[in-house]
Amino acid sequence: MSYSHGDIEGTGDSLLAHWSVEFVHGLHKFLVGILEEPVSIFLDVSKNPATAVNPMAPLDEELTAALDHAALLQILMTPAYLKSSWCARELAHWTAGQPKKRGSPQNRIAVARVWGTKDRPWPPALKDQSKNDLPGFTFHDRQDQMPWGYGGGLRYRGRRPVPPNDRFLDEIRKLAIYLTKRLIELKTEIKQQKAAQEEVRQLQAGNATIYLYARQEHGNFWQSTSDVLKGLGLQVLPGEPEPPDADDDERQRKQLARTASQCQAMLLVGVDGLALDADLYVIGYDRRNYVRSLYQKALPCAVVDRTGTLGTEARKSRASKLQIDWIEGASPEWPGNVEAWIKRRASAQAADGYRL
Repeated sequence: MSYSHGDIEGTGDSLLAHWSVEFVHGLHKFLVGILEEPVSIFLDVSKNPATAVNPMAPLDEELTAALDHAALLQILMTPAYLKSSWCARELAHWTAGQPKKRGSPQNRIAVARVWGTKDRPWPPALKDQSKNDLPGFTFHDRQDQMPWGYGGGLRYRGRRPVPPNDRFLDEIRKLAIYLTKRLIELKTEIKQQKAAQEEVRQLQAGNATIYLYARQEHGNFWQSTSDVLKGLGLQVLPGEPEPPDADDDERQRKQLARTASQCQAMLLVGVDGLALDADLYVIGYDRRNYVRSLYQKALPCAVVDRTGTLGTEARKSRASKLQIDWIEGASPEWPGNVEAWIKRRASAQAADGYRL
């Protein structure tokens, strides 16, 4: 929770600080009620030692540690916030730390417009792509610009909460719902990233499972390719070439997608040009997207050209547009080409932050 106490006289007892504390208590109650699980909100003056500043530790270290561990940044926007050097440093640290955080960086700042700021400029981090101030959630009167419940009309500590009016209730409920939705999304994203990290680890270790596709009429090529891959220490699924028109049978299509979801990469055995042209779309594009939609798993894919004659410029271009790589598979060195491709794809996924 990033906010300014607005303590102009330095007494440590400002009305804005009291309002902010009550606001945080109210927001916490809503979040716990919606999520039905404990929620931690870091507030410098919280009575809970686990979510407050440690008086025995340097303040800079305490605040930066809280920012580093936070999933979301909630800002209480006031004129005092815009003047505060502490708040500016918190926002700068949060922005700089985004690449290190798990989960996607989008929509991780929520702004509660506590007090009207009129024409005072907001920091770039609090603006959208059109350089407009983030819309946020409004908790002040639009005429006098003062917070609803300012000066004692807001109380959320104790057994009987006292919100100042129905508009405040509606807005804090909306804010809590938004934060809840984003927290659930982040939990899912982090889970997917952990799974992707494990996929990359297996690719890098050389013990990955490969989804090896070929048509039944190309069974000999499928078998010889499978034998070589197993000789490299890789696992191969499924156990045989696919039957014709497998994607026309919904039950079989789902079964093959489930099998593919257990793999870390997909290889298409290229033998016949016309067949491969169709397989690029049906298997390399459509099947992979089907797996992705069902299991949130993105499989790197490549053609292994076992004849050495299929790699025309036009065909390679089509494959590239479908995010399918090309491996020359006719020379004696082709097993090494597969190993090199696996390592490249693992490095690319790691560099991309394990995003799907």
